[in-house]
Amino acid sequence: MELKLIKSFGEITIQTADDKDAIAQASFWSELPDLCPMCAAGLYLHFRITKEGDYKYYELYCQGKPKHFTQFGQYKTGGLFYKAESWAEHTFNSVQSERDVEINRFGDQPKNAAPNGRAEIIGRIKRANLEINNLGGKVEKVDLDNMSLPELDDEFESLTAQY
Repeated sequence: MELKLIKSFGEITIQTADDKDAIAQASFWSELPDLCPMCAAGLYLHFRITKEGDYKYYELYCQGKPKHFTQFGQYKTGGLFYKAESWAEHTFNSVQSERDVEINRFGDQPKNAAPNGRAEIIGRIKRANLEINNLGGKVEKVDLDNMSLPELDDEFESLTAQY
């Protein structure tokens, strides 16, 4: 069995012969947000190791300013789990290793975006587009950066009316 999930930070392909295992793996990725729950900016996966190499951190970062992040929990037996309630503003200078990995698809937040206005509605539109794509629907690409707030509201309403 092969499953493909589309997330804002990339496409995830799950290949397994066991249907139960496929659903278990897909449920982890499906649980992750497509946009930052604090500011609606795009997200990217992040991995870092301490200088000493003792600890490995698996994280989800946003591209907003200020940056927000969450660290995945790690089971003692292996595997990760998402901690939805642990999002925080990135306020410290973490030491980055040469093995840092960043994967992102969405560009930075639109210029002059108000934290609870323009960026929020654009975030909602992007989440709706991703959901429609995940359901197999087609979405017409539009230039969100050059739309007024009323036009953005209309775009969101038309997307939600379709599905």
